[in-house]
Amino acid sequence: TIISCTLGVIFYAIFLVRFMIKINDTTLHLDLIVAIGNDGLIGRDGDLPWRCDKDLAWFKRKTTNTVCVVGYTTYQSIKHLKNRHFIVLTSNPTKVNYPSIGVSTLTEAYKQAYLKIKELQLIPRIMIIGGKSVYLQALDRGDVDTLFITHITNECTGDTYLPMDKYVPKYARVHSES
Repeated sequence: TIISCTLGVIFYAIFLVRFMIKINDTTLHLDLIVAIGNDGLIGRDGDLPWRCDKDLAWFKRKTTNTVCVVGYTTYQSIKHLKNRHFIVLTSNPTKVNYPSIGVSTLTEAYKQAYLKIKELQLIPRIMIIGGKSVYLQALDRGDVDTLFITHITNECTGDTYLPMDKYVPKYARVHSES
């Protein structure tokens, strides 16, 4: 059962104290956006374990007209979204169809994102949008500048968890919206 979420949503923006990634002459901001339950829940069967219109609107506002780095499974569930440029991290980059770009490493994803930002003259911001393995790679490398977190307080069930409590103490300022 998908939980319909009308109450119990808190939005956070957590800002990291670190230098941005620089490629050639461009400083890139790397932001991560995730909706997460009380116990670290982020997914069920390759999709979200809840339906939350406020979170979807927040996600749309933060990711529209940006370059998004995403894992293949998550990409399969969101590739229909308009006005986003997907760099897909996968073990088989040839299975990703144009205009999305398939890559096999996070470093290559950042390079391809940089090229897409330059080509389209976008704001130099890369959004990391999931799934779990992409989140963990970026967080473990210390690449993320800002975490955009939707905290879902409703009880839900699922099969994919992200240990955000391991990473959040590294961040300096927290901005919350309800």
